[in-house]
Amino acid sequence: MQTAARGKATHNSTSTWTNALETFRKYIGLPGKIDDVNSKEELKRQLVLFFVSCEIHGADAFTQDEIRKIINHPTMQPDLPKGLIRHIFWHNTFELTLRGGEHYNLKIQQFKKRKDGAEVISIPADNAVIQDYELYFSKRPPICEDAFYLQPCNNNEDNYLLCSYWFKSAQMRGKSVKGLMKEIATITEIDCDKRKFTNHSGIKNLNSNFKK
Repeated sequence: MQTAARGKATHNSTSTWTNALETFRKYIGLPGKIDDVNSKEELKRQLVLFFVSCEIHGADAFTQDEIRKIINHPTMQPDLPKGLIRHIFWHNTFELTLRGGEHYNLKIQQFKKRKDGAEVISIPADNAVIQDYELYFSKRPPICEDAFYLQPCNNNEDNYLLCSYWFKSAQMRGKSVKGLMKEIATITEIDCDKRKFTNHSGIKNLNSNFKK
């Protein structure tokens, strides 16, 4: 059973890393998939570009103990609007490998299935993760901007108290989205002394794990 669990964890880690690489390749305009590259020199060039991109933003990675502390912290639980938005942001960073401005530019329709049945963005086949996304989708108002990140309601606002919707119709401000990782590190009491946590910290964690 332990061997099977390790195998599943390795598969998930490899899948996450591949998604991060493909996201980067698409971001810089490279065609096709990494599997389509048939030149060792070109493959090496693309991997070097990818690793360098993980380093240039100056973001720090979290330790494994810090990650456990964050995901178990009360302020990260999806039972209130702000906790849910942080929770989903964490999934987008570590499961979907989004980084930097990709969060702010994310659209809700990118998660809808196409007519051929395929999803534009694939949510990991994990029931707990899927349930988190479904909860977030259900708490968005029916008439709202198409931005993925909507402004969370405060606990005393009418549309939160009287309705089943936890979010306003307007997109979160760019500054708020940009500062989500730093906010999470601060409110979960992670040691931020001489460390910089940004929306690139997730990809930095993936890079650190790959090098080990």
